Amino acid sequence: MLVTMLALAVAPGVHAQRRRAPVLRAVFHIGAATRADVLRGLTNMRNALAALGDDPADFVLVVHGAALAYFVRGAEDPVTDELAAVMATGRASWRACARTMEEHHWQPRDLLAGGTPVPSGTLEVLRLQQRGYAYFRP
Repeated sequence: MLVTMLALAVAPGVHAQRRRAPVLRAVFHIGAATRADVLRGLTNMRNALAALGDDPADFVLVVHGAALAYFVRGAEDPVTDELAAVMATGRASWRACARTMEEHHWQPRDLLAGGTPVPSGTLEVLRLQQRGYAYFRP
């Protein structure tokens, strides 16, 4: 009887250790005009995901303003490979400000792979924060 009681007392701790970590949710906000700033943001995302190991994550990159020029097909110096490396983790997505797209006459088909237009980049960041996403701006 004592052995059974001890086993039951230890069991919850063992099961708790097997549980997965909670999903880390973060919004990465990039609006800066330089390629170096954009690359720094993508590197920050990639490094954070690598440091998490197998822990679950949901990272959302929100791009607007001058930074969006690096996320369109046919751009002078797009961040295609760097973005693909982050998206390949399966734990990140990216969203583009439709207002910025309209200003430049870009269509959704002009976005690099995986980009989803949202009505406003600023509003998207605010909504994600309201839903509990941690905010990060490189």
